[in-house]
Amino acid sequence: MSVHQTVSVCPMCGSGAQHNRFTAVPDFVFGATDERWSIDQCDRCESLFLANRPDKSLIGRYYERYYTHENEAETPAISGISIQSGMAKKLANSWRNHKYGSRRPSLGIAGVVMALVFPPLRGWIEAECRYLPDKASPNQALRVLDVGYGDGRFLKFAKEIGHGAAGLEIDPKAVEQARAEGLDVHQGDIETALSIWGAGYFDYITMSHVIEHVYDPCGVIATASKLLKPGGRLWVECPNPKARGVDYYGARWRDLDPPRHLCIPSLEALRACAAENGFTLERRHHRPFVPFEVYPFSARASGRTARTGYFKAAVAEVIGLFHPKRQEWLTLTFRKVTTVD
Repeated sequence: MSVHQTVSVCPMCGSGAQHNRFTAVPDFVFGATDERWSIDQCDRCESLFLANRPDKSLIGRYYERYYTHENEAETPAISGISIQSGMAKKLANSWRNHKYGSRRPSLGIAGVVMALVFPPLRGWIEAECRYLPDKASPNQALRVLDVGYGDGRFLKFAKEIGHGAAGLEIDPKAVEQARAEGLDVHQGDIETALSIWGAGYFDYITMSHVIEHVYDPCGVIATASKLLKPGGRLWVECPNPKARGVDYYGARWRDLDPPRHLCIPSLEALRACAAENGFTLERRHHRPFVPFEVYPFSARASGRTARTGYFKAAVAEVIGLFHPKRQEWLTLTFRKVTTVD
């Protein structure tokens, strides 16, 4: 059996027209392998994808050092911002409590005022909450499914504010930990959800940095459509293949993350795939501060200092306000408008 699969067509749009973007890229994020990876770009939809991706039966070996296996105190080493620091956590909780009705330790009204007068802060907090509707009363509670829930942080929050929250995760360690914390979780991929809950069960499905990890991204979106009720929403977040960071750091842009990121879809590809499965793009969100998470690591991986990464992040943050197509991540809410057989 071959260790690698040669990918000759774009996993998003099926086009065979592609060109090589990066060659011999190491696993510079987690160091799970000494292998080298080739990354192509589709000429039609501009998605990035591994041209020599791991065989599906072997992909688990590349996740042995993945961040979902670490505790929360260790996770921020991968990013430039620690949202786990006490003050930042309480500040974020102030707006969560105000908008969503949670009851977490906070800075009280002072934190709410800070969020009101500084919109990027408010935008960051609401993005972390995945734009769930405000305060859920019993008759407003949604059935929420988080696909690839990782450390379960979002699941805990959705449950806390009154929604019916369920999760799917491939990683057995993450499933074991979440069940120990009383969360409704199941091991498996999104197809597993159909056998557990059936079609048309959920109101809201979230996929935070999941779509770039799967072998059949459009198949995942198709299954999400089946799981949602008419009018239900699909929230997707993933790296942007047109991000300014790709130009800055090339083969050391952190969100390339080979070999775990199999395909990084473009906005155009995601929108087309979603439309084929009964969705319309309801909103493209601006998630603030992402360059500050991505650039310092990318700078160090490129042999530069983290300080240069922070400087470029500040520039990119401002540019992203005026050129959203170059923002680091795609943060999208789709609404199901039709049922596709």
